[in-house]
Amino acid sequence: MVLAGSPSAAANKSGVLINYVNFDNPEGLVLNGSAITGKGNRSAHVLRLTGNVHHQTGAAWSSVRVDTSQSFTTTFDVSLGNNGMYADGIAFVVQGEGPGASGWDGGGMGYRNIAPSVAVEFDTYQNVFDPDDNHVAVAVNGDVFEPLVSHPAPLRMSKAIFRNTVGYDAPSNTLRVWQQRPDGSTRRLVIETTVDLPELVGSAPAYVGFAGGTGSALAPQDVVKWTLVGTS
Repeated sequence: MVLAGSPSAAANKSGVLINYVNFDNPEGLVLNGSAITGKGNRSAHVLRLTGNVHHQTGAAWSSVRVDTSQSFTTTFDVSLGNNGMYADGIAFVVQGEGPGASGWDGGGMGYRNIAPSVAVEFDTYQNVFDPDDNHVAVAVNGDVFEPLVSHPAPLRMSKAIFRNTVGYDAPSNTLRVWQQRPDGSTRRLVIETTVDLPELVGSAPAYVGFAGGTGSALAPQDVVKWTLVGTS
């Protein structure tokens, strides 16, 4: 485990809590397992959760923690696989286990059994418990087998870099997930569901970040950029 200091951008008047335009400076990230920062396949200076290696598990958490009773919006560009290789996927996770949290490889996508937690998974491989090989789901306490909700992704996630936006509206306990290509394509709502973060994760400030895993199939799985904005 590598423990760094402050994130790229601390909180400011605009509510920006986390702002990595790239990962040339990983300051403010706790890197676990196979997670590293460096040159990616499609973009330099990425957060690489897994490499082109079987049965890897990687996780990265920000040293800036999030108040689960407050609303936030986070946006991140992701590259999952290259040259026809992909598996198993990654997840954006809000968790209360701690900075050393790490889950299972393969279909566990690096977050299985992390608890307490709420995860938004981006799954690119069809295990026996998956509906298909290209879906988005929301899971609680690392339960990859029975997510709260699952929906087919509106774009092929293993094909090219794609952008995800996860918004949490605290007053209504509503979690929304949108996807688009970062070239200006239309943003599409993928999931809208009720999630009570303080009840599920706890009232203490939560850790936020990413987890990923490979299994018998594999791929480099990168976060290219990441921002998180908090609102009261």
